[in-house]
Amino acid sequence: MSAHRILLVDDSPQFLQSASSLLQSIPGLELVGTAQTMTEAVEQAERLSPDLILMDLILPDGNGIEAARQIRARGLPAQIVILSIYDMYDYREAAETVGVLDFIPKQDLSEELIRSWLSRSPRENVRRRILVVDDSPTIRRMIITALKPLEADFEEAGNGLEALEKMTLMSFDLVTLDINMPDMHGMEVLQFIRQVDRLRNLPVIILTTRGDEESLQEAMHLGASRYLTKPFSPSVLLHTVEELWK
Repeated sequence: MSAHRILLVDDSPQFLQSASSLLQSIPGLELVGTAQTMTEAVEQAERLSPDLILMDLILPDGNGIEAARQIRARGLPAQIVILSIYDMYDYREAAETVGVLDFIPKQDLSEELIRSWLSRSPRENVRRRILVVDDSPTIRRMIITALKPLEADFEEAGNGLEALEKMTLMSFDLVTLDINMPDMHGMEVLQFIRQVDRLRNLPVIILTTRGDEESLQEAMHLGASRYLTKPFSPSVLLHTVEELWK
């Protein structure tokens, strides 16, 4: 049976040394690499394909939560655990939204915990997350009902600013986006999404009452993945998402 591959990320040489000693003393584990920055962590996660990444929260060029977000955006299945001296609810909540498996104080790192993390289901089996953006609660419920067969998790936003806030804090696998909304036009939201590197390839389905050719062309020019009009067919919407996720 092959050894479990571990990547260790921390900017403290002292912690790297002590944690490396622990990992190397555990039978069945292989420390395949260490990194001291967020950039190095993401690069090594992609290059080394570890089973488990132990990641510091605060890094010189960013943080472990953003590193986890970028690793997830690349579709890498490694389990990710944040190790930190900061045990705060906001950090824990943000870590959960990007698919971090656990968030623990550094001093609690142990063989028992490491083995429990490695026994969990692979990240690739975790449910996908969809953001439904529409100022009508009724329409949001209809969209969620139509997409229930996908067995995804859903987040809702009633306007463009709320949608952008959720996309800043969480990772999504798809967005359905209305055009006519209070405070921020859907086209502006779409334009913002396509200007952010980590969101550039995020599937976005425009779902709107505007069926004119000009709106369609503008949305596609700004980077919409698909353009559907209301009232929509639940089966068509479901099939559209399934196609985008192939």
